[in-house]
Amino acid sequence: MKMRLMSAFLFFFLFVIVSGSISYIYLIWTNYWLRISSLEMTNRMNKPRHVLDRVNHEKSHRKPRYDSPRQLPVGNQPAPRPRPKYKSKEEKILPGRKLSVSELPKDKLYAHIKVYKEQIYAQLRNTVLDAGKQVQSESFPNAYNVTYSGRYGENDIKLSPREILCSAKKHLNIRTFTRENKMFKKLKLERFFPKNEFLEKRHFNSCAVVTSAGSLRNSNLGSFIDSHEVVLRFNNAPTGGEYLKDVGRKTSIRVVNSQVVAKPQFKFLESKIYSKSAVLVWDPSAYNSSTEDWYNKPDWPFFEQFFSKRLMQPEDSMYLLNPDSLWSMWNWLQSLTPVPLLPTPPSSGFLGLLLLLDHCSVLHVLEYIPSMRLTKRCHYYDTEENLGCTLGDWHPLSAEKLLALRLHTGF
Repeated sequence: MKMRLMSAFLFFFLFVIVSGSISYIYLIWTNYWLRISSLEMTNRMNKPRHVLDRVNHEKSHRKPRYDSPRQLPVGNQPAPRPRPKYKSKEEKILPGRKLSVSELPKDKLYAHIKVYKEQIYAQLRNTVLDAGKQVQSESFPNAYNVTYSGRYGENDIKLSPREILCSAKKHLNIRTFTRENKMFKKLKLERFFPKNEFLEKRHFNSCAVVTSAGSLRNSNLGSFIDSHEVVLRFNNAPTGGEYLKDVGRKTSIRVVNSQVVAKPQFKFLESKIYSKSAVLVWDPSAYNSSTEDWYNKPDWPFFEQFFSKRLMQPEDSMYLLNPDSLWSMWNWLQSLTPVPLLPTPPSSGFLGLLLLLDHCSVLHVLEYIPSMRLTKRCHYYDTEENLGCTLGDWHPLSAEKLLALRLHTGF
């Protein structure tokens, strides 16, 4: 009897051991394949289904995206539907072909743009905050002797575009020198200046501020740019020829910094690009310095070239910005920014934007806020690569662009 009980117990024990081992191996094997399937599914989910494959990559870079006026109209105008694209036999046969951004349904396209806009906003904001922390350091350089004592913009984050525009009219003071300037009269140089301020009492229906950003390359925006009543460009940015398709040829105003005027390689006296349109020259002064101090010690020694140009071509429309205007812009920007700005003058792009802000019914600023064509390339006409050209490593560029985003009335 005892032997039977022992045998039954031993059999039951062995049965439990064997069945437990088999069950354990089965569970491990099942979890392994479940894990593999989960990873494959995650990879498929994380892979953007709407981006172009390598074959269509170049085409995607030629489509206007985030700040393209064709897709992001001003005000409440509806965005035009993308034209249906002809599909080849190969495309009809391949149901798994990936769609380009331009072929996406409008809701998915806008969702894609919204995500990109949030990413750009976060990057610009982080750059401003990091710069603010550095500026507060006692060792941070202050070459322009900036001594700002006004308020910061902690409570202005929720201002509407209209309220920001009203603030700009109230606080900005952008002026150019005329023949009535006392200092230049005293120096007997008044004949080199025009009678009236730049754009005095002028108003336009549509204006385009065309930056020199590398992301304009392969943009196909040339015809759109040339369709504006006024087109503003910067420094030595070329037009026409090989650049015609992307940036057009029309130039109404060219904003030129004093380095371009002073440095021989830019050929300010010889090149025709500085004569075909109205030219506005700017040079920064020290913060709160007098006009006399600035004239005796400009940021760049450009006055000789400037007056030579006026003497050689007196019929040209050429203006000189009062440097107080730059610090008026900087003070206004700081009053709307919650952290200290870089103590350096604003960029040419910001000057161009604010210069036309009160003179145009519709104002398009192209690639100032980087679109989804974002690239490391600084300019569309050269090969230099530097993200500082987009985010700003000298001008308070990121803060300027955040303010421009707040002024944007499109999507």
